[in-house]
Amino acid sequence: KTNRDSERKIADLRILVDDVVQKLKDHRMQESEKDDGRKGLKEQAVHMVQRINEMREKVSQTEEDNLALKRSEASLRCQLRHKEQQLENVERSLTTRFSGRYDGRY
Repeated sequence: KTNRDSERKIADLRILVDDVVQKLKDHRMQESEKDDGRKGLKEQAVHMVQRINEMREKVSQTEEDNLALKRSEASLRCQLRHKEQQLENVERSLTTRFSGRYDGRY
């Protein structure tokens, strides 16, 4: 009878040990999945930060380009006004020079 009790206790202990081992394996697997999930999230976050920085650089470059274009436009408008003024002066000069006076030199 003692031998049977001992065998039963050993069998019960094996079942308990197997159960604990399985629980540890399950726990490790869950932790591994969590770590993999964290790594995935970290990679996604790093990628998103890189993308945000790229977009910021593009926005900054576009703003610089827009400012340069506005400056160029302002410069061209100023040159155009100057040329228009010169043209008006030439037209005025010609109309006053030739307004009704023809002396045959031209």
